[in-house]
Parts: sequence; structure tokens; C-alpha cells
Amino acid sequence: MLCNFGKLTKSEQEAVESLEKELGKTILAYRCSINVKPTDLTEKELNRIRKVEDKLNLSLVAIEY
Repeated sequence: MLCNFGKLTKSEQEAVESLEKELGKTILAYRCSINVKPTDLTEKELNRIRKVEDKLNLSLVAIEY
């Protein structure tokens, strides 16, 4: 598995909980076991990813190695 739900330190958990309260949204935290970073996307690419996410009921992240 490349990524899984992250085990947070107390300070990380507090930061996420603070963000949740600020945004009024639930946030999922995950960590990846490989060295990746999100890639830059055009608005068209992002919209295409969102359509597939909606269709498959998944969250997708475009990455770079």
C-alpha cells in the first residue's frame, strides 16, 4: 500500500482539529510510504479528475515522484 491513514502526533492532531473547526469540514489525514508530492494541474485537468472522483466515489491525488 502506498498510502494509509496517518497516525498523528498530538500536535498534528490538534492542528487538523483546528483546521476542521475553522473550515467546518471533516479532514482525513493520510501518509504515503513513498516520496511523492502533489503535481500542478490545469483547471481542465482538475475538473476531469473531479468527474472521475464523483463517478467512482473516490478521492484521487495526482502526484510527481
